[in-house]
Amino acid sequence: LLSASAAAPTEDAKLVEALAAVVQTVRQTAPGHICMVPAPFGLFVLCRGRGGGSGGAGNPPWTGIEEELLVGVATLGPGMRFHPARPRSDGDLERMQPLVLGRVPRARLLVSTFWQLACRPVKRFAGDELQPFASLLPYLCGRPVDTGPALVPDLCQLAQWRPVTAGVSPRGEAGQLVLEALEFSLRVAGSTAAEAVRFARVDMRLAVVRRILDQKQSHASDLRLFQGLCLPSCARQAALVVKQGHAGSADELWASISELEGRCEKLHSAVPRLT
Repeated sequence: LLSASAAAPTEDAKLVEALAAVVQTVRQTAPGHICMVPAPFGLFVLCRGRGGGSGGAGNPPWTGIEEELLVGVATLGPGMRFHPARPRSDGDLERMQPLVLGRVPRARLLVSTFWQLACRPVKRFAGDELQPFASLLPYLCGRPVDTGPALVPDLCQLAQWRPVTAGVSPRGEAGQLVLEALEFSLRVAGSTAAEAVRFARVDMRLAVVRRILDQKQSHASDLRLFQGLCLPSCARQAALVVKQGHAGSADELWASISELEGRCEKLHSAVPRLT
């Protein structure tokens, strides 16, 4: 769908095929399950209700009825202005991430025309890149999209509040959206805030580095990237998680980072001929 949503006008057939797959995926999402759907302006997180009450010991914080889906949309860029905002202690603003639309009737998410409009290439929005937030998303929730904290405060508690970041590369933005959506999905599925933060912000980053190192085919340039960018990013996120009290075993976390740093150093010294 990502490639289809960015397709050229001559590739409408591929877009139609992708849209049919999206509707089918949403239709087949079982009660209590979650699916994610990418669109040019963000990443949808759709959790179908499983029936029964909400909350309670051992239960997810939201269950809902089977004909409803809890919908959140992780976005960056211009659409962030539609995310609810609140002041920080330093006087700056932070915004809700993802944008929580709340309970949406399942029937609305099975309308192929909605997905056709939501997933069409950005250049076909006639220069109005905010149009999805002004009309499409309000169609789903039946209200302005920034009214969530006032109307569905219980569901908005599953989201996080983030400072607005600028200057993120398109590739970095895409990765950030996936991690934001993952953290929200974990919260919806019943993970504690600490578990979701630790897994999405730190453990996933470490897992990616570890998997690439396990391939034992890394070039020196890749290792320099890990040493100069990836692992410092992991360390920054780990420090933030520890500071916020979400780390669990902080010693184990720092040991994992140190272990990967040592592996990078060892591999880097073994491949000087590739520098």
